[in-house]
Amino acid sequence: MILRDAIRSLKSDKSRTFFYWITYFLTSLFIFLFFNIMMSSDKGMEIITSGKDMAATFIVVVVVVICLMCIQFANNFYVHSKGKDIAVRLICGATFIKVTAYLMTQTLIIMLLSIPLGILLGILIIPLMNTMLPSVAAAGITIGIHADANLMVFIILAMIIAWSTAINFSFTYTNAAFAMMNNDGSDTAKEGSAISDFFSGMPLIVKQILFGALFIVPIIFLFNPNVSRMAFSMLGLLGVWGVINYIIAPSITTSMDKTNLDKAKILAGNGFLRKDLVINKSNIMLFIGCAIIQISIIADRQGQAFDVMLFTFSFILMNCLLAMMIMFKTSTEQAGRTKFFRVLNQIGFQEDALKAITRNELIKLYGMVAGISLIYIGAMLAALYLNGELTIAKIAVMILEMLVPVCICFALNIFIYRKAVLTDLNKPL
Repeated sequence: MILRDAIRSLKSDKSRTFFYWITYFLTSLFIFLFFNIMMSSDKGMEIITSGKDMAATFIVVVVVVICLMCIQFANNFYVHSKGKDIAVRLICGATFIKVTAYLMTQTLIIMLLSIPLGILLGILIIPLMNTMLPSVAAAGITIGIHADANLMVFIILAMIIAWSTAINFSFTYTNAAFAMMNNDGSDTAKEGSAISDFFSGMPLIVKQILFGALFIVPIIFLFNPNVSRMAFSMLGLLGVWGVINYIIAPSITTSMDKTNLDKAKILAGNGFLRKDLVINKSNIMLFIGCAIIQISIIADRQGQAFDVMLFTFSFILMNCLLAMMIMFKTSTEQAGRTKFFRVLNQIGFQEDALKAITRNELIKLYGMVAGISLIYIGAMLAALYLNGELTIAKIAVMILEMLVPVCICFALNIFIYRKAVLTDLNKPL
């Protein structure tokens, strides 16, 4: 009975199930490849055992943490649709043990269909990577499959399974009653933070000048080879946070106030965009921060083939996972807008107009994510080029490695968004 209900539930929400599955699939693939690449060199083994290379050890820890965070965002995206289902079961008399078994069965089915396939694809990719390595300046290094690496992979995947299972249980169970009363799927958490509370008493113009300076000044210092570029870049992240919070978001509000009501599509799209930016500002900061740290390490270790290969792979890995985190965070918020789109439909907006709203909103959102990231990352790359630490070809490849995951997640986000809000538009409110 439980197995049948779990399979039926997975089938009833194919798109969310697929994206939940792809998260586990890619996470297991990336982790398998990352640790087997690392263990393919004596230096990689030393990173794990000695901890002398602090930068490499830091990246290993960050990779694991980012994987866990991506799983958390994917879980939130997935279980938002399960609240009403769980609430109905609880009201009908289901015990916590039965609900737990129901959720565990769904999670295990997805894991069994994703994690082994991710590892299998990793095994198949390794020979291809070995064929391509000489052309990537890593000649003399052969990637293999190592017992120590697979032990690390097993431990981390076990941690991910335990983590995601705990999140599923706690999130769904604690939110079930609320979902019965208000099943809009929206993220009702407040957007305030300790930082915003600290600056709350400041006039807006003062905050705009302050954070504008914090955004611009570190970029200027990036071109000074006598200062710590990484330190100034990290300082600039506070400027990124402030620019989004106190310059871009208020500018969108001001633009909406000046927009005529006959441009309703622009008004609706900008209103949704403002919310998307506010909930994603920490993810944008994380995206930029991780990229800057890894670019700095790659530039410092030019000429060390193994280090460049390992950190380049981790750069690609984290760009993919962080772009997915933005997509899942945004999609979870957007899933709660069904009622808004039904209202727009009932007051005269046809489906084509609603599609245009979703498309324009996400073009602006992901355009800002890419644009803000490119300002800082581009400045860092330009400074490294002028200092002779990176070539134009390497810079172009790095920019592609950053932008391609963002573009893919943009396309996926449009599909998820429209699936959530444009289905059953005529259903009563």
